[in-house]
Amino acid sequence: MKKTLGPIFLFFFFFLVYLVSTAPSVFWWDSGELVANVKTLGVPHRPGFPLYVLLAKLFSYLPIGGFVYQQNLFSGFCGAIALVFFHLSLVMFLGRQNDLLGGSAARRNLVAFFTTLTIGFTFTFWIQAVRAEVYTLGAFLFTFALYCFLRATPRPRPEAMRQPSANFNRPNQELPGEENAAYVPEIIKVGNYATARWFWLGIFAAFLGLGNHHITLLATFPFLFAIAGPATFGGLSFKKWMGVVFLFILGISTYLYLPVRAWSQPLFNWGGHTDFETTANLVLATDSYQTISTSVMDNLVKIHQLLSILFDQLGIGLFFFAFGGLLILLFVNKSWFWKVALLLVGNLVVTALLAAEVIPDNPDLHGYLVFSLFALGLGIATTIAAFFGVVEHAAGAVANFLVGFARVGLAGLFLLFSLLPWTFSRPLCDLSENRIALKMAQEALSPVPPGGVVFLDSPALDFVLRGVQYGEGWRRDVVVVNRAFMGADWYRKSLIENFPRLASVFSSKTKKKDGDALFRLWASRLAQKRVPIFLEFTERDKGLVDRLQPTGFLFQLIDTPFVLDTVAVERQLMWEVSNLWTEDDRVMQNDPQAVKMLVLYLYRSGLYYEWRGAKKKALNRFQKTVAWGEKGEDMQKRILKLEKEITLAERKTAGSPPMAVSEPKKPRGKVSR
Repeated sequence: MKKTLGPIFLFFFFFLVYLVSTAPSVFWWDSGELVANVKTLGVPHRPGFPLYVLLAKLFSYLPIGGFVYQQNLFSGFCGAIALVFFHLSLVMFLGRQNDLLGGSAARRNLVAFFTTLTIGFTFTFWIQAVRAEVYTLGAFLFTFALYCFLRATPRPRPEAMRQPSANFNRPNQELPGEENAAYVPEIIKVGNYATARWFWLGIFAAFLGLGNHHITLLATFPFLFAIAGPATFGGLSFKKWMGVVFLFILGISTYLYLPVRAWSQPLFNWGGHTDFETTANLVLATDSYQTISTSVMDNLVKIHQLLSILFDQLGIGLFFFAFGGLLILLFVNKSWFWKVALLLVGNLVVTALLAAEVIPDNPDLHGYLVFSLFALGLGIATTIAAFFGVVEHAAGAVANFLVGFARVGLAGLFLLFSLLPWTFSRPLCDLSENRIALKMAQEALSPVPPGGVVFLDSPALDFVLRGVQYGEGWRRDVVVVNRAFMGADWYRKSLIENFPRLASVFSSKTKKKDGDALFRLWASRLAQKRVPIFLEFTERDKGLVDRLQPTGFLFQLIDTPFVLDTVAVERQLMWEVSNLWTEDDRVMQNDPQAVKMLVLYLYRSGLYYEWRGAKKKALNRFQKTVAWGEKGEDMQKRILKLEKEITLAERKTAGSPPMAVSEPKKPRGKVSR
């Protein structure tokens, strides 16, 4: 009973932390899309995440809050369980080291608690646990598989070869030969029920995780294989290998959900797959391989950037602990050093290959780095354990009260170190008051009459609107079209199936299957049907500015040229004063994606006013983008250009000719040096 109290406390502690900081509604990027797919049992973007969709749907039947809030809370639930199994794995990991790093059960649990506290409060992990995402479910299955393999592995047996550098002993203590030996792990006895059940559970958990985010989890398989032991798999009989194959098939069987659900034509069916071949293309994400950079230098730069991201949130102290722990393992237990290095390097390499660019504040990129965080956690635990081990082994040389004082001091110090990530992450990860994405979506759709069509350019806003429409059940009478996907046959087919009243419009094609050509064609067809058209204004819409009327975040496309008079400008200005965020808004400042969306709106509205001749209004928008952090050289040049044009226009209006800039006169004669 006592052994279970610690993990239970740890679960409720972190679940409470994530509960009070979880997002109340839709958040950015994939969160909205996942919410909509779970609600409608659809098929999300590659690789489909069938396990997540099914489990999140089951979780939604709990009587806790609204649907979107439930999905956000599901991530926190999985994150808390993942940390519990990581804590238990750390305890067993330390128990497989020598006396310096292992020690008593109480010491191992204390070290594991400090380390788990550190990992749970990092931005990389915390931000995944407060929004609807797949990464905490993957973390849970990974840590559970690790725990199972460690449970199945017997304690290491001593080998005859001595390694004095791997053992630290108290002064004046005689050393038996075995205690001064290197330790070699035993092979898992798969035929023994007590160990075999954990082995098979670990196998199943690892394969089941492939139904969630298989690419990142596959990078951990060499590490898990090394934990279970190559000799273990080498000693399996043919019958037991058939058991492994059976569990593999059972684990990935969740992917059957994708074609089965696609046959029933759900509202969302990414890729429009209808057979096993197209489903395989979705799952394997074959088209994404074309964007993978094979340049060694580019990938090394990305790995350096990824390590910098981890360094920034851990701080120099914990980062030193992590790699210091790896160095200790190199001298104390080389087997575990290579295992941890395999996990860290494997995850960093896969993340570098998959990431087109490294954006430090992208939460999805941090989701890929969760497994690197676990590897660093093993290093942090090793360093903390080594400090406690040195104090314990000094007990025979100094007074006991000094040893006790040192223990308490170390515990307090490491507790403070463990809470350091919390100070950095809390402002960014506490989403309890963040309704920015919801408000932006509501303000975008509010002016649109029932039956209207909205053309979007930003995937982030598109996904948020999906979450609001289907997760929150708000304004499902509006048709939302993503211009980036209009050239894809599967996307046009889904529009025809979901909105049959506009089938004649969405079935229209052009010779060029690009979104802009189709947008112009579809807009003209919709105008003929008297369907209200709204769009997210972009740099490509310069030819439409005379027919665009500002309506908040979006612009309405009308049949006749729109007169941008003072009344229209003031109406839009009043809307911005009432609905846009100011630079001192704390919640807005701590939401990098919201700031990007606001800057994008201000920039594009500035372009609209500039192209309509309202240069002062354009200058005001561009200056606001700078106030929100847009410091690009192009923006500075654009602002200077507008300021000069406005000054010249004012001088001309006032009747005074512009000041001529005269060349300096050249001095006559020789110039003395």
